[in-house]
Amino acid sequence: MARAVGIFVFICVLIWAAAALAEETYLQWDDGVADTFTAQEDRAHWMTFVAPDGWTDTLCSAVTFFGRRYGDVTGIYGTVVVYAPPAGRADFDESTDDSRLTVLSRNQFMLQDLSEEGSWLTVEVNPVAVGPQFGVAIYTYSNDERGAELGLTAEISEVNHSGWFYMTRTRIKKDSGTTTETADHRALRNDGREWLIRAYVSTAIAPAEELDVADLSGPGFAWHDDGTAEGYYTSQKHGPMVLFDAGSGAVVDRVYVNARVEGAWFESTREASVYLLDSDLRILQRKKLAYSLYATEGAWRSVAFDDIKVAGHYYVLVEPVSRPEVSMYIGCDESGENLGSEWATAGSILAWNVAAPEESANWMIRAHYK
Repeated sequence: MARAVGIFVFICVLIWAAAALAEETYLQWDDGVADTFTAQEDRAHWMTFVAPDGWTDTLCSAVTFFGRRYGDVTGIYGTVVVYAPPAGRADFDESTDDSRLTVLSRNQFMLQDLSEEGSWLTVEVNPVAVGPQFGVAIYTYSNDERGAELGLTAEISEVNHSGWFYMTRTRIKKDSGTTTETADHRALRNDGREWLIRAYVSTAIAPAEELDVADLSGPGFAWHDDGTAEGYYTSQKHGPMVLFDAGSGAVVDRVYVNARVEGAWFESTREASVYLLDSDLRILQRKKLAYSLYATEGAWRSVAFDDIKVAGHYYVLVEPVSRPEVSMYIGCDESGENLGSEWATAGSILAWNVAAPEESANWMIRAHYK
C-alpha cells in the first residue's frame, strides 16, 4: 500500500489567525460506475480538477481510483503524480500542449493492490497546496501481458476533464553539441466519458497523532496558557519565550510546544531551536524541534532535554527560524492576562515585535518536570 511520506507574503513576523474547522471533500467527475476499463502503456491516465469554490487554501493529500489488474504484476509499481499548470499560469491552457507542467508530488503504489475484478485504491500523496486547477496523472506502465486497467464511465459529461498525459523528448543538434528538449502533452477525451479518479482535498491537514492538552497539565507540568490558541505567529529570527518559577528546584526533562507549519513541511529537514535559559538568560541547553513533527493544524509536540536542573526563575525560548518556503507558527492563548510571555532571543528580552496582544498573550509552551 502506498504511504504518505501540505504562499504567503513573508515579512519578519507573520500571523495566522485561528480559523474555522477544516473542510474536506473528494473531488470527482465520475458517477461511480465503471462502464469499461482501459490500460495505458506509454501514457498516463489524466484528470483535471478544480478546487472548491470559496476555499482560500486547498491541500491535496490523497488520490483514489477504480481499476483492476491483469497478468502477473508482482513487484510492479505504478505512479501517481499531482501536477500544477506551467509556472506563471493559474490554470491549464485550452491547448493540449503545455510547455512544462509543475510537479507537486510523486508517489508510487503496487499494481497488485488492485483486485482482478475491480476495486478502489487510495494512494496517499505528499500533502501539497494546489491552486484553482490541478491535474492528476496515473502511470501504470501496462503492456499486453500484465498491468492495470482504470475504470471509465459511460457518456456523462458535456465537457471532458479526463484524458491522457505523456512527455516527448527531442534530441537537437546545435553548434555547441546535442541537447534534449522535453515537452509535456495532454490529450483530452471528447466522448463524455470520465476516468474513475478522485482527489481528496482539505483546507488543513491534522498531524498523524494527537496529544491531549489534558495530559499536559497538572502535577509535573509548568504552563500559563489555557490550551486553546487564538492565534499562531512566527519569525525568521527571535521567538516566543515563557518565564516559569521552579521554586526551590526541579529537573526539566521535556518541553511541549503547540505549533503548526506551512510550506513543504512534510519533506523538510528544517528544525526550530528550543532553549532552556536560567534567570539571567544564559543557555542551560538547546535542543532541536523538527518541523516534520507538525502539520497544518495546530498540535502539541515535544522535545526531550537531558534532565536539566533549574531553580527559581527560568525561561523556555522557541525560535522557529522560519523561511519563505517553510515556516513554523507557535500557538498563543490570548484570552487572559500575560503571566510571563516575552519576545526574545537567547541572552536578551526584545521589544514585543509580534502582532499578538502583549497584555493578554500566553505562549503555548509547557515544561515537564522529572
